[in-house]
Amino acid sequence: MITNSDGGIEVTRANGWRRQAGEHHNRRSRWTQRLVLFITLLGLIVPAASPRHASADQGECMTIAQKYEQYRHMLGLNLLTERATANKTGRFVVYQGGWILWSPSTCAHLTYGAIFRKYDEYNRHQGFLGFPTTDHLPTPTRPGAYQHFQGGSVYWSADSGAHIIRGALRDAWAAKGWENSDLGFPTTDEILSLGRTWAAQRFQGGNLSWSKHTGVQPGFIEGLEELTDRCSGDVILSNHLQGSYRTGLLLSRTPALSGDGRYSPWSRIFKIDNREFRWHCRSTASSFWASLDPGTWRIKINEGYFGAECEQAADGALSDCHIAEPKFDVEFSSSAVDGWYPEKSTCPEGTTHIRARLGPDRLLTTECLRTS
Repeated sequence: MITNSDGGIEVTRANGWRRQAGEHHNRRSRWTQRLVLFITLLGLIVPAASPRHASADQGECMTIAQKYEQYRHMLGLNLLTERATANKTGRFVVYQGGWILWSPSTCAHLTYGAIFRKYDEYNRHQGFLGFPTTDHLPTPTRPGAYQHFQGGSVYWSADSGAHIIRGALRDAWAAKGWENSDLGFPTTDEILSLGRTWAAQRFQGGNLSWSKHTGVQPGFIEGLEELTDRCSGDVILSNHLQGSYRTGLLLSRTPALSGDGRYSPWSRIFKIDNREFRWHCRSTASSFWASLDPGTWRIKINEGYFGAECEQAADGALSDCHIAEPKFDVEFSSSAVDGWYPEKSTCPEGTTHIRARLGPDRLLTTECLRTS
């Protein structure tokens, strides 16, 4: 190949004759355009889909075995051999480096790391997210990762953590440019009202809210403080101090929350009055001493109250009973009804709503929110 002084390219053939490529460029371009048009009309060329909504395999439907070969370098050995999901709608394999899940409509996809832990928090394929529809992928511009599922998406960055975004809030965020917009990455999951009539989500650069009356618009929701308490069993939250364990929002503690660092999803939010709310703890402890959970307890002596409050530590021990060496027959009394122990908590000034979740080591976390 020889380059001329005018920038044209001459192609030397084996038989010795030459032609200048630039002279025939337009002719070849016309033929190429005609050929592409012809193939397109036959339907043999499919326009490329948006990488945010397409399968990671660009239309190729892989089996679990094929997906494993694609990611063999990072998956390692299988910890759980291939088996059907509990609801029989798909199959999965657990590897050292992640999970591969498959269903007939989504094919096989890999999920791992912080995104998988968020997916697992919401009950994996049996929850509203369903099966993954893409692999775990890097975000195109800003450092982070994302994965799409049948019922929403999970986005992660080192600064924001992993959070679910779905529905109208995700559509509005996508229209702004996803994480490349001024909103950045989501910093909370969807915050949903009890009646599902209002939802909001916090981002690095602002908030979005949705209602069935107004649709999506810039919103205001601020986390003022997180309160921590202890309860070994289920919890019921009431929006006023007169609330009964028979009414309110139930948070169920599952065996998976016993001590492996997992948290339940945040509850829906509800309005409280005068910054105060009542919560009822249902103890599941097997012994009397461990069942003093958590509670303000009184020491009862000869039908009268000695007037001491006993606080329970995280390990179940009682402290601050203010009796060094009791000389009387002492028994503990509380205001429990049907095994539910009532407590009250107070949020900071300006709080309008709360939401809560259960965690390991008997943890109950309540977030005090201000919304408008």
